[in-house]
This record gives sequence, C-alpha cells and structure tokens, in this order.
Amino acid sequence: MSLNFIKIDQENKNLIEEFLKTAGKSLDTFRYFKTRDISVVEKHRVTVVAQKNNVTIGYGHLDEDSGKVWLGIAVAYDQIGKGYGAEILDLLLLTSLEMKIKEIFLSVDRSNQKAINLYRKNGFVDYMEDSDILYFKRLNILK
Repeated sequence: MSLNFIKIDQENKNLIEEFLKTAGKSLDTFRYFKTRDISVVEKHRVTVVAQKNNVTIGYGHLDEDSGKVWLGIAVAYDQIGKGYGAEILDLLLLTSLEMKIKEIFLSVDRSNQKAINLYRKNGFVDYMEDSDILYFKRLNILK
C-alpha cells in the first residue's frame, strides 16, 4: 500500500495540476485551489504529492497563514478508503515535528466523516465550527 512521495518545488508543480485533473469528486470537499493559483505552493512550508504506480493520487501541504500552520490533504476520489490519506497525514505530521512546528490547524467539511475520524484518531481536537465546517488543531509534542 505504500506510496511514493514527491516534494513539490518550482520544477514539478505540474504534478499538482495532474492531481487536480484526476481528483474527481474529492474537489467538492478539497477546495483549496478553487480560490488560489498553483503558485501559492511556493510559500508553503512543505507541499507533497503521493503517487502510486507513477500516477498522482494524493496531495498534502503545510501552509503558514496569519501565524498559523494549516494542514491540507486530498486523495483522488477513486482512491478513498485505501489508507492513503493516513499515509499522507503521517508524513506531514512527521515533517511538522522535524520543522519544530508547535501547533497545526485544519478545516474539514462536517459531512466528510472519514476525514474527521482520521484527524481525531491522530490527535486533532475540535476548536471551532462554522455552519458546514469544523476546525481542528493539534499540539505537537516537541522533544
């Protein structure tokens, strides 16, 4: 089940476009790029895509905005339920510890129960909610 992760830089941003073209219904809940140009990844703390058999099937980032580090994950709709979101999350959590990030935030649609369960299982706790969106945060234990 293991994925191949590729760190995104100036030279391979096209892999994000490849993912967005094949993500399908996942883009109904992962709307990050609906209001942002792909060039935004140049300002991220880290951006990765996940590939399986040389096909980009997942995306993840740690993005600093207004003094908070936000985590974002998406898995292609036809690949949901196979554990790939958990693999991307594990990589980003490990990376956040290596970067000494003390706290991580994320937002998720209230209807995305699989993602909510994944985040809660990995130490994220509710801290705010909007009508259709839940906001979570996670404290990193730094050594």
